[in-house]
Amino acid sequence: IRPYVGGEELNSAWDLQPTRCVIDFGDRSYTQATSSPLPLQRLNATVRLQRERSHEQRLRDFWWQHSRPARDLYSAIKPLSRVLASARHSPHLSFAFQETTTVFSDALTLFAIDGFGPFAVLQSRIHEIWARLQGSSLKDDLRYIPDDCFQTFPLPEAWLNAPELESNGRQYYDHRASVMATCLEGLTT
Repeated sequence: IRPYVGGEELNSAWDLQPTRCVIDFGDRSYTQATSSPLPLQRLNATVRLQRERSHEQRLRDFWWQHSRPARDLYSAIKPLSRVLASARHSPHLSFAFQETTTVFSDALTLFAIDGFGPFAVLQSRIHEIWARLQGSSLKDDLRYIPDDCFQTFPLPEAWLNAPELESNGRQYYDHRASVMATCLEGLTT
């Protein structure tokens, strides 16, 4: 059982902590999954019933596993202790660190980055303006797609390890966390 976070939780939790959990057997075989009978029984009573009606054979055959496990993503972030996350659809562009032990919803955009310098660049007003110009929208909300908003952004030199960006990013992140904790309000509030 692992913590699970989606876009709404990321934006609304004052402490940036996941509020839900998910059963995650990873790539374990059914035989291996039986070593955890209670979680497997829960999936059997819920997920299996849904998956039996699926048109995809893979979902019917491996009903105890996530349908789209994002193996490349989890492999890329495995050496890190945290990643930078943002809700894919939101009225505000907000980035926050999340632990790599979390299971991430596809409603998030994730960056395999754990430094405050890159956070400072991505959370900057100039990046938000760029993302709003290059990205699309869903209703009035920004739809942050990395190919459009990040890949095209003219990043500053040494943005991954510039000491001044690192210092400023840490200071901003800590101050924002303090305000959120004091007000008990999340990123978008």
